[in-house]
Amino acid sequence: MVKNSEQLTLLAENQNLLIASQQRQDKILETLALRSIEQETEIRHMKRVK
Repeated sequence: MVKNSEQLTLLAENQNLLIASQQRQDKILETLALRSIEQETEIRHMKRVK
């Protein structure tokens, strides 16, 4: 029984680490998407200025 309890604790800890990692990656993707949109807007503006 103790071994199962330890395994469940380890699984829960690993799950929490995965969730935290996924949240960080989501924030990074959001930032990159925003930068991409901003850069596309700047490129369009520069093309119009020419």
